[in-house]
Amino acid sequence: MQALIDDGEPSEDDLDAFIERYAVMGQQPVVMH
Repeated sequence: MQALIDDGEPSEDDLDAFIERYAVMGQQPVVMH
């Protein structure tokens, strides 16, 4: 894991967890790039 994620950019692991969390909630994740 990277330690320099203070710019609001999620790591790929965080992004996967984010997508899984929203998928479980039955919502489509909104991923900002």
